[in-house]
Amino acid sequence: MKKHLWIGICTTLLATLLSNSALVSKPGQDLAVVKQNIEVFEGILSTVLQQNFTDPFAVLEKPKGAYLDGFGAVFSFEIDIATVKRPNLFSQARSTPEEENKVFNERLPKLRELMQKTLAEHGDSMTSIGPAEQIAVVAQLFNSGFLSRPMELKTVIVRIAKKNILDYKAGRLNYDDLKKKMEVSQY
Repeated sequence: MKKHLWIGICTTLLATLLSNSALVSKPGQDLAVVKQNIEVFEGILSTVLQQNFTDPFAVLEKPKGAYLDGFGAVFSFEIDIATVKRPNLFSQARSTPEEENKVFNERLPKLRELMQKTLAEHGDSMTSIGPAEQIAVVAQLFNSGFLSRPMELKTVIVRIAKKNILDYKAGRLNYDDLKKKMEVSQY
């Protein structure tokens, strides 16, 4: 009886160690390549934001990425999509709350679409991310304008499994079907 118990304990311990070792690191994962992939995607995301939000103060924090083993890559940036007029040395004109609400409601769908389109068109550049891993883009919304009240919506997250991006690039998914596979969260 003791022998069977001992074999059971050893087998359980060995199985636990083997399953956990797969979570700790990936054999052959080159962190230099991961870092390079992240820097390239940060640049792509930064360029897309600058081209579409031309106000020099709209992008408050450039995109920064990180790789999370077992999840994939996460990119985050801070952006002001509500402010229309900013006070400066030459003018104290500010946006009204009505102007900012209108502009915010117009720009929010544009921002979401840009995040989705960037993942669709450039997510495959993350060659170090496995097909089962995710790529997520997080926009932290900020209002530097007139409104003194806190914004109700502060974060937009778009994430998708890399395999879906690869299917889109290979023509197995169209863009609308790819968007349906993207998880979009707002809070």
